[in-house]
Amino acid sequence: MPFYTFLLRARNALLNALGVLLLAWAAVLLLGWAGLTHGAWVGGMVAFLRAGLGLGVAYVVLALALAGLYVLARASGKASPPEALPWGRITVWEVALLASLGLADLAGGHVLPKGAVTTPGGAVGWGLVEFLRLVSGRVGAAASAGARARV
Repeated sequence: MPFYTFLLRARNALLNALGVLLLAWAAVLLLGWAGLTHGAWVGGMVAFLRAGLGLGVAYVVLALALAGLYVLARASGKASPPEALPWGRITVWEVALLASLGLADLAGGHVLPKGAVTTPGGAVGWGLVEFLRLVSGRVGAAASAGARARV
């Protein structure tokens, strides 16, 4: 067997292993998020993601599962190379999902009481809402100051 053939087979085996690991990681996270499995590693990872992303843990599970499926399809030769992926659409989806964390935080009441571990949008959603509140307050104050100066 030529060395090149060996390298191709090794690459495919590594890609298959990576795809299965990503799918398994997504499954473990999903089970931990649903409360069906516990442990120091799973519980810590779910708590970290829940504090940071709130309900966005589902996005992480979905992203891991899709990445695993893509790697498996790539190893079998049924997927296009990464250069051919629609990166513009992927970026738009990422921004939309990030914005939905802010909306989830607003729907949950947008409060981060002392000692709170998580909100529906997580710390990221809470931070997005706070940033927009501060920016809109400054823009609104500047606009009203400009309107008063013209009167």
